Amino acid sequence: DIRKAAEHLQSSFKSNPKALPDSFKLEEFTTPAGHGAIHLSYTGKSPQSATPDLRSHSFITRNRRGQCVSISYITSPQEESAAVIEAIQKTLRVE
Repeated sequence: DIRKAAEHLQSSFKSNPKALPDSFKLEEFTTPAGHGAIHLSYTGKSPQSATPDLRSHSFITRNRRGQCVSISYITSPQEESAAVIEAIQKTLRVE
């Protein structure tokens, strides 16, 4: 179940004191190929920073064997691109 996998991943991320607890977003979507997927994102601080300086995105789906897989994209909040996120969601496919 990709929802359970996403919730497990979110729980793991939330246990990191550098992650901002109120920044987590979990969005279900369907790829153009018809596969269910989840986009999990949050804001955090890198080890060398005292202020939020990264955005983490995980795209979770199932591969052909039925295993949950995740693709990660990390960027700075200032460089975050809705176009990149949309491109990942539109081209996400299983092998």
